[in-house]
This record gives sequence, structure tokens and C-alpha cells, in this order.
Amino acid sequence: MWTHAQLLVLHELKHLTDDDLLQRLKVPNILHFRQHFDSDCAFMEGVSTEPEQYHIWIFKLINHMLANTIDTVGILNTNENVVKIEQSIEQHIIFPHVESIINEIGNYRMAYVNFVQKFDAEISLSNYIDELRQNDERYPLLPYFNVSRILTTNPLEEFRVKMQNLPFADVIYPLTTFLLKRLDDYANIRYLYSIMEFSKYLINKYNHRIQRNDAAILTIEGALQKEGVDSQTMRVLCNQFIDAWYKINLSSVRLGCQAPKFVRPYHREEFINKTSLACVLLNKSKDDSSFLLIACIHTLAELQNEIVAYFRKVVVNETTSNTRVFLNAIRPEHLLQLGELELTKKLLKDSFVINYEYGQGRDLIYDYEEIESEMRNLVSSLCLFNTENIPMLNYQFELYNENSSLITNIRRRIPQTLLSTVDRAKFKSLLVRMDHYDIVHCLGFLDNVFTYLCNIDDDLSEMNIQNFVAEHMNTSACLNEEIFRRPPFSTVLLIYIIDLYELIEEVAFDVVLRKHVKTELREALLDDKGKAKFAAQTFSKDSISPALKSPIVWIGLLKRLLIRVLNAYIDLKMPLQLYIERIDLWSGDISEIDLQTFEVDGDILLEHTYCILNHVEKYQPATLINDSITTDNQAMLDWPITTNNNNNKEVLNARTWYADMNQPAKKIILDKSTGRSQKKLRV
Repeated sequence: MWTHAQLLVLHELKHLTDDDLLQRLKVPNILHFRQHFDSDCAFMEGVSTEPEQYHIWIFKLINHMLANTIDTVGILNTNENVVKIEQSIEQHIIFPHVESIINEIGNYRMAYVNFVQKFDAEISLSNYIDELRQNDERYPLLPYFNVSRILTTNPLEEFRVKMQNLPFADVIYPLTTFLLKRLDDYANIRYLYSIMEFSKYLINKYNHRIQRNDAAILTIEGALQKEGVDSQTMRVLCNQFIDAWYKINLSSVRLGCQAPKFVRPYHREEFINKTSLACVLLNKSKDDSSFLLIACIHTLAELQNEIVAYFRKVVVNETTSNTRVFLNAIRPEHLLQLGELELTKKLLKDSFVINYEYGQGRDLIYDYEEIESEMRNLVSSLCLFNTENIPMLNYQFELYNENSSLITNIRRRIPQTLLSTVDRAKFKSLLVRMDHYDIVHCLGFLDNVFTYLCNIDDDLSEMNIQNFVAEHMNTSACLNEEIFRRPPFSTVLLIYIIDLYELIEEVAFDVVLRKHVKTELREALLDDKGKAKFAAQTFSKDSISPALKSPIVWIGLLKRLLIRVLNAYIDLKMPLQLYIERIDLWSGDISEIDLQTFEVDGDILLEHTYCILNHVEKYQPATLINDSITTDNQAMLDWPITTNNNNNKEVLNARTWYADMNQPAKKIILDKSTGRSQKKLRV
């Protein structure tokens, strides 16, 4: 600023011509120094505690420059010399006087009043009010009053300015300086709790229980209006979420390399009526409906991590790694509760006093040590958050990573056993004759059961599906009337539930979903060389585990994979090996050791799965193809279900139920001639 000011004065006094500026100093235009000086003055006004009097302080500093306290650096003909003179002015003029701006301005104004009084003996009333003059005879009570601006000035803004002007403030009061720089952003951290509470509630309510398309169509208000004993709880949490969502004051949020604008397209009153449920269901996939919410949660958590990390590294010099709290376990006391209101209350309470010295009433004296100590006590109780593991919802019928798979969780809690070959054939024979909708419904129902099984640690090895639903799910409304309320499906023990689920997946693919395979899967063809390579690297490989040598095992795997890929938002260009090495896609008799005995080349992709399935099915023995469809009905009636041998009555019911299922449905109609009802076969 000082260099610009001097060159501007020299130019205005005609000691520098326009050509000197344009040709010798290489400035873009002759107004260059004036524009810089104006912007510097605007900056000085902003950082001054007396904005309307900042020019007086500049004049005072110019007077100090005449005291020959600045080191001579020679001609200002190089950038190095310019930097040296600027640093000299800063060290010898600015810093020594920055703490006494009020005094400097007061002294300068006092000198000005003395100068004017030489020509005008009458002292104006404003000079008495501004405490520039004192007359105890004329105004005896004036010393008891004060011209403090405490009632008209925001002490926080003045505190910001003083901290900004305080030399070496970032070294003496590091945490206070750090927080003040982004106080407006840090004030949003408090809203993370309400957002996470609602998000966790929705995950617990809808995890694996709602399909992506249904969530996209259903509005939040529609979900709230659905009947349920917990609808009131959901509405309370939703209102708290909306209150926090619309109080967040961020221009943008960040997740990874993406930084979307934090835009709320609807007014607060319209939010629940126009926002789809998918927008508040945390889910990582190509569908970015909830991306803004995830990025917001990540940003708020990282803001607190930024504060805590700075405090531990810079303030307390802590080098050891610290445990991070998972976001699904946060409490209000874990979060920073600091904004302009809280800091202003702290300042008003015990962190500053008015300077009651006569002539200094406009000055506020801040206790910087007290404020720094308060900030350290506040931040020391905060924790770091684990932002790498934000809790996510899994949509129904979609493929997710192995650790979040329901099948993986069930196998960890309940030891699983395979159905016998005979029982698999019986269930398969029943399934292929069922209505297509009922087959798919079976998968949805078992997904729902899995979500409850994942939260129970009791020994359930002797419990069947129907009893588990009655005792632990506390509802029978989710049971399909014709399928899981009656044997044999209702009597299946929970130790067989994963094998039954995988069997239903295979049947669902054959009977229902094979004709609906994605176009990109149908069109992604693999040449004969690639097909032969897949066979050579898998079931035809000499060193592969004996459990994986049968093509039937691979056919089941590929069908289950296709079932889970059909609705999944995943990249089909990924190597197939990444998926077929997942233990949750294999039946229970396959181990991790077995999966280590093969590896498929990376050029065979997930999009080739359907093509490979058609190829592997050619290796299937002809006697096993469609075996269940050609099974004789009477033979089926003679097969007892062996998954629960202790209940002969249920076995008998199963036979009766199966026989009833295979009879034509009857319809009751009214005979118009007799007025009596008669039975008519539905054809």
C-alpha cells in the first residue's frame, strides 16, 4: 500500500509522467496505482475498529514514517527491494502501532482540536461528547457517562478485527485464530446429529425391505402416512431433520473429488411433499439421489475432524493416532456447539471490559487468554469421526459388497446346513409350479426375515421360519398366505434358510427372470476362445478344488449372480473375478480355501456372465435339465419333507396342501334360474 501511495502522489504532483508509468513501470493503465490505493483503503477500513476514522490512523502512520525508523534499501528498481521496504514498514511502523489504533486516533484528533482552537476559541459540544475536551465546571457529570459503542456495536465483529490485527496472533492464540477464520462453517456441525438420527432410523426401517424404484416414487409424506406403530416417531425425527437441513449454511459440500452446490430445490414447507424417499436413504451407487445428503454428512463430519486434528497437532502437539467414532454412534455431546451466538455470549459474559479511562470510552479491552482457554476446553472434549464408513442402506434385490451382504451376516450368526438332494428336488418341484409373482415374493420375504436374523444372537438352530416370525418379528402380515404360512416352507429350520434362498434364486431366474435379462448382458458376447478359457480356468482346471469341478455348481453361481446383478447399479465392465471370488455368492459347502484354487483373467468381464452361463449349461448332464418340471405329481405326494422330522402332522398338512394347490381353483357363481349358487371351474 505504501509503495502504491508514494507512486500515486509522485504522479499527481507531476514528478512522474504518464509515459513513466506506462513505459518504465509497465503498469497496464495510468489509474493503476489509484485503483490499488482505493482497494487498500477499503481493506484498511474493514480491519479497523474505528472504520469511520481509519484515515486518521493512516495519517498518523505517515507521520511515524518521517521519524527515520525505516531501513534504507536503496532505489526501488527491483522486486526484492520493494519487498524489503514493505517488510521494513510492516515491522517498524505497522506492528508497533497496531495495538494502539484507538490511542493513535485519539491523540491525532486531540492534536487537531488543539490546532483548531488556536483560531476558534469556542469548543464544540461534539468535542466534549467525544471526550476530546473536559470542563468540570460546565459539565461536572460528564466523566460519569461513557461513549461506549457496546449497545450499537457487535463485540464479535470488533473482536474479529482485533484478532486479525494482533501481531503473531496465530502463534499466541492459535485455536481462537483458527476457529474465527471459518466460524460460519463450523457453526453447521451441530446439525449433524439430527441428520444422522433420521438417516439411521430410515436405514433400520427400510434396509433390504424396499426396492430402489419404489423409494424413488414414494415421497417422504407418503411414507409418513403409511400405517404403523412408529409413524409418530418417524414424523418427529423427520421434522428435526428438516429443521437442521434448512438451517445449514454451506455454499457447497464435498465427497471425494466431487463438490456439488448445496442447493435445496424446494421450500421448507414443500420438502416432505415433493422430495422422494430415495433422497434421504443413504445409498452409494450410480444412482445419485442421496448423494447430496451423503456429501453433506461427510462435510460436516470432516469440519469437526479438521478442528480436532489441528488442536491435537498444533496446540497440544499430540502425535499418536486417535480412535474415531462411527457416525452411527454420535451423540449431541460429541459435536461442536459453537457459532456467532455462543461466542458473542461468551464475550459478553466474562471476556471483555469497557475502557472507562476518560477519552478511551469507545475502546473495548478483550481478555484474549480467557477466550483461548475457553476454546481449548471446548475442543478438547470433541472426538474425531470415522468418515470412511458412513452407514448405508441396501436396497432389496441388489448386489452389495461382501461384508454388508445379508447372507454373510446370517452365516456368521447361525451355522448353515445344505438341504439334502431329495429335499432340494421337492422344493424345486413346488417352486416351478408356483405363480411367478409368488416366486419373487419369496425372495423379498426372506430378505425381510434376514434383516431380523442379523440382529439376534440367540441359538436359533432348532427354530423354523414360521415360529421365528411369530416370536421375533411380532407380525404375520409379511407372510405370504399360500406359501410361508403352511408347510413345507413354514417348517423349514433356520439352519437351511440360506440354501433355500439360493434355490429360490435359481428357480426365479429360470422361470421368471431369464427372459428379462438386461440388454447389455444379452448383447455382450464372448468369443469361443474366451468361453474355452473360462472353462479351462474354472471347473475344467486340473488343480481346482474338487468341490468346484462340477459344472452344476458354476451354473448355480452364475444364476445367483445374474439375479443380483439385474437390479444392481454396478459397472458391468468390471472383471468377473471380483464377483465370483465372493463367498456370499457361493453355496454353504464352498469355503474360502476352495475359492483360492482358481482365478479368471481380467478380460472376462461381468457383462459376459449371461453368455458364459449359456455356455456352461451345455456341460450339464441331460438327465438333470428341467428334472423338476417333469417330476410326476403323485411321486411328489409320496415324498416326505425331511427338514423337520419331529412334526408328522405338519408333513401330512404339507401333502394335503400340495394336493390342494394342484387342483383347479373353483369360483362360486349365482345360478340365475334357481337363485342358488353353484361351483364352476376356473379355466
